[in-house]
Amino acid sequence: MSWADFHIRCRYILKGQRLLTLNSKAEHLLERVPETGRYVFLNPKTGAPYQLHEFYYLHERILKQAGLP
Repeated sequence: MSWADFHIRCRYILKGQRLLTLNSKAEHLLERVPETGRYVFLNPKTGAPYQLHEFYYLHERILKQAGLP
Protein backbone atom coordinates (compact mmCIF):
# COMPACT_ATOMS: atom_id res chain seq x y z
CA MET A 1 0.00 0.00 0.00
CA SER A 2 1.43 3.35 -0.95
CA TRP A 3 1.29 6.61 0.98
CA ALA A 4 -0.81 8.04 -1.87
CA ASP A 5 -3.63 5.68 -0.79
CA PHE A 6 -3.80 7.26 2.67
CA HIS A 7 -5.58 10.49 3.42
CA ILE A 8 -4.92 10.78 7.14
CA ARG A 9 -6.28 14.29 7.59
CA CYS A 10 -9.59 13.17 6.12
CA ARG A 11 -9.32 9.81 7.93
CA TYR A 12 -9.75 7.44 5.01
CA ILE A 13 -7.88 5.09 2.69
CA LEU A 14 -8.76 5.00 -0.98
CA LYS A 15 -7.77 1.71 -2.60
CA GLY A 16 -9.09 1.35 -6.12
CA GLN A 17 -12.80 2.09 -5.85
CA ARG A 18 -12.98 1.16 -2.15
CA LEU A 19 -13.12 3.90 0.46
CA LEU A 20 -12.16 2.71 3.96
CA THR A 21 -12.65 4.94 6.98
CA LEU A 22 -9.84 5.06 9.54
CA ASN A 23 -10.71 5.01 13.21
CA SER A 24 -8.79 7.32 15.56
CA LYS A 25 -6.42 4.55 16.70
CA ALA A 26 -5.45 3.64 13.12
CA GLU A 27 -5.03 7.32 12.29
CA HIS A 28 -2.74 7.82 15.29
CA LEU A 29 -0.62 4.76 14.43
CA LEU A 30 -0.23 5.79 10.79
CA GLU A 31 0.83 9.29 11.78
CA ARG A 32 3.74 7.72 13.69
CA VAL A 33 5.03 5.72 10.69
CA PRO A 34 7.87 7.63 9.00
CA GLU A 35 7.40 8.29 5.29
CA THR A 36 10.74 6.93 4.13
CA GLY A 37 9.61 5.82 0.70
CA ARG A 38 6.64 5.28 -1.57
CA TYR A 39 5.17 2.39 0.42
CA VAL A 40 3.80 2.37 3.96
CA PHE A 41 4.71 -1.18 4.96
CA LEU A 42 7.97 -2.72 3.81
CA ASN A 43 9.17 -6.23 4.51
CA PRO A 44 12.18 -5.73 6.83
CA LYS A 45 13.89 -8.82 5.36
CA THR A 46 13.70 -7.68 1.74
CA GLY A 47 13.07 -3.93 1.92
CA ALA A 48 10.32 -4.46 -0.68
CA PRO A 49 6.59 -3.87 -0.24
CA TYR A 50 4.69 -6.79 1.27
CA GLN A 51 2.92 -9.06 -1.19
CA LEU A 52 -0.68 -10.13 -0.53
CA HIS A 53 0.28 -13.69 0.46
CA GLU A 54 2.75 -12.30 3.02
CA PHE A 55 -0.07 -10.39 4.76
CA TYR A 56 -2.06 -13.62 4.92
CA TYR A 57 0.77 -15.48 6.67
CA LEU A 58 1.44 -12.57 9.04
CA HIS A 59 -2.25 -12.47 9.94
CA GLU A 60 -2.32 -16.23 10.56
CA ARG A 61 0.74 -16.00 12.81
CA ILE A 62 -0.77 -13.12 14.82
CA LEU A 63 -4.02 -15.06 15.31
CA LYS A 64 -2.09 -18.12 16.49
CA GLN A 65 0.02 -16.08 18.94
CA ALA A 66 -3.16 -14.48 20.30
CA GLY A 67 -4.78 -17.90 20.74
CA LEU A 68 -7.56 -17.09 18.27
CA PRO A 69 -8.96 -19.49 15.64
